[in-house]
Amino acid sequence: MKKVRCVLDYNFRSQNLLKVIVMSYKHLTKEERYYIEQRKANVIGISLRTLGREMGRHHSTLSREIRRNTDIDYKFYSGIRAQTLAVERIQVVQNATKKMSTISDTVRMALFKLLQDRSSPEQICGRLKREFKIRISYSTLYRYIHEDKLSGGKLYLNLRHGKKKYRKKLNKENACAVVNKKKIEQRPIIADAKQEAGHWEIDTIFGLDQKSFLLTFSDKATKFEIVRKIANKEAATVLAEIEKIMAFTLLPFKTITSDNGTEFAEHKQIEKVTGADFYFANPYSSWERGLNEHQNGLIRDFYPKKTDFREISDDDIAKVEINLNNRPRKALGFLTPAEAMFAYVTRGEWCT
Repeated sequence: MKKVRCVLDYNFRSQNLLKVIVMSYKHLTKEERYYIEQRKANVIGISLRTLGREMGRHHSTLSREIRRNTDIDYKFYSGIRAQTLAVERIQVVQNATKKMSTISDTVRMALFKLLQDRSSPEQICGRLKREFKIRISYSTLYRYIHEDKLSGGKLYLNLRHGKKKYRKKLNKENACAVVNKKKIEQRPIIADAKQEAGHWEIDTIFGLDQKSFLLTFSDKATKFEIVRKIANKEAATVLAEIEKIMAFTLLPFKTITSDNGTEFAEHKQIEKVTGADFYFANPYSSWERGLNEHQNGLIRDFYPKKTDFREISDDDIAKVEINLNNRPRKALGFLTPAEAMFAYVTRGEWCT
């Protein structure tokens, strides 16, 4: 059903003309843009709420319209300029939609697969450019996903959503419970250069009622992730799991950096098992292990808070690990962490 809006179109010579404009869409029309220009020019200081009531438009709609189309240099709203810019924006969207409709089935399948793996639109576009030499902006892909949603599609369900960041409550007593610590300031500079694999950040993620946990390793250079389920946060349990990891891996271990949790109290033994030097970040300084914190957030996409990891199988945990390590990363030139780590292990370097 068409929307009918009454627009009071002032004729500034007679000021008595009432005009009814019938519209079947929600965008502002050319006539409405000219009307905004007239009213702003002839009634100094007219409020957007007043103008909105006259036009049958919400004041926030008019605010966005004026803000996006006012000339920056002259601080002047022009109906003609606003209409021209609006037409250009519509043309950009139409061209992008047309471009998406011409991609091959092979590329479309790759796109869907990357979405299902929870890659972001920016990561998908970077990977398509690297693998298929196709240039699609991620804003175009967002529009494509939005149009799919409007038509009843489910692609949008695979998008990652922002979540409120969880901040650990650090117990000051626990912060001092680990002895003989090497501080992060003592860590070699090469660890921050991200030029070689083997410099890891380590952490634990807790499940329901803090009765189940995940142990996570994040390689600073390649973004490669190791995820293991552990029964508790006892230092002995963490050490035992690391021993299992080292028994079946060829991955390089040069340094490890953790927070001040007591689960890493056996850091000297961990050094012996891994051959890596173990360092501790400063209390209340999660940014010193920024990659690990970010990776933990990605894991939370799969396992939100209050997940009971006791009910999650090791195979399911492994699938999440595989997903993260096969997700293209912008920082790696849209290589995947698995590709970057494999290149480093086999050749001692990787190319972005």
